[in-house]
Amino acid sequence: GTPVATPVDGQPAGDHPAAPVGAAKALGDPTDFQASFVAGAEYLRTMQADITEDNAGNGDPDDDPEDGGWDWESTVFEHSASASPPNTYGATARGLLEAYLLDPRTEWFTALKDAADYIVTAGPTSIRSASDVVYLLKFADLPACPSPATYQAGAQAIWDRHIGVYGTMVGLAEYIRDARAGSYPNGIIPWDISGWVEAAMLMDAVFPAGGHAAEAAAMAEIIYDDSLDGTPTYFDVYGRCQGYTTDYSNVDYWWYTLGVHGIIRAFETAGVHTAELPALEATLLACQYADGSFSNQYGAPTDMNDRDWQSTAYAAMSLYESLAPSATNLDALHRAATYLAGSQDVASGGWVYSDGVHNLEVGGESTAAVAMGWAAAG
Repeated sequence: GTPVATPVDGQPAGDHPAAPVGAAKALGDPTDFQASFVAGAEYLRTMQADITEDNAGNGDPDDDPEDGGWDWESTVFEHSASASPPNTYGATARGLLEAYLLDPRTEWFTALKDAADYIVTAGPTSIRSASDVVYLLKFADLPACPSPATYQAGAQAIWDRHIGVYGTMVGLAEYIRDARAGSYPNGIIPWDISGWVEAAMLMDAVFPAGGHAAEAAAMAEIIYDDSLDGTPTYFDVYGRCQGYTTDYSNVDYWWYTLGVHGIIRAFETAGVHTAELPALEATLLACQYADGSFSNQYGAPTDMNDRDWQSTAYAAMSLYESLAPSATNLDALHRAATYLAGSQDVASGGWVYSDGVHNLEVGGESTAAVAMGWAAAG
């Protein structure tokens, strides 16, 4: 089939009006990260098209397709009758996984297993994202996982499918770079590729004879060449893409913070170009507003309000997983989690835009980030 480069879909800049931040939206104490990630995990469980009836609490029988996934976006708080988008399972389930690691509830494990089982059953021609490979391998590593080899084999099948379509994982990274650049010559490029770098290193831990560490380094090199070495410079991290507009009119600036996160994740995970990390760390921190949120474009200028839940969540992941836990970074992580918890919907536990739309992937990512905030700060 025709290759499709959609490892993770970003929320287009300005696609929904932002939700107000304040006491009316705060889930109780916005520094109570435990209450926040529990509510986020419950939101994800409720919104799942659950295979194990009635784990989502939406009745048996219900109208959802029972495919273990989540809608792309919704204005209600129950899964629709439509099939779940196949490329967002792992990214959305990440919130449940991080919550489960801190609070191993049986019903959350059931939701995690439903998602993992469907990824494996659907197979690599339907499920294609790096986040799914990462998710399967992390799920297989849980002590409660009943058959780790089943999920590891599912990850291997996705990997083999991509080798078959693109020739090599470098070929996949080049395809993502060039295909994304046709519409979005910006930070979505390293963000997308970096997921495969992370997946390659997890594959290397399970299948050490597969040459996956070398694949990770080679894919990270594609990011380095494009963003830092001028070849071909679609995401020019310190040049053309380092700016902002108040009306989102310049697509080169979109997903800047996510792009910086992607570069950090790729270099740290693969262990290459680590000398670049301090400058990237400073650039990431320059994109944080005083209230803890991170911007979608570069910086946090006083005349701009491009606060973004997804950018905040992935910046928090960089601060927790990839960068040294300095006092500055821990403070930035705490403030990011405070912003996310404070802007969480009090009724649903999700993250709801002011037009009533909530994006399930964003809810999963935000839940994961708040869980990391709690793990770091308590």
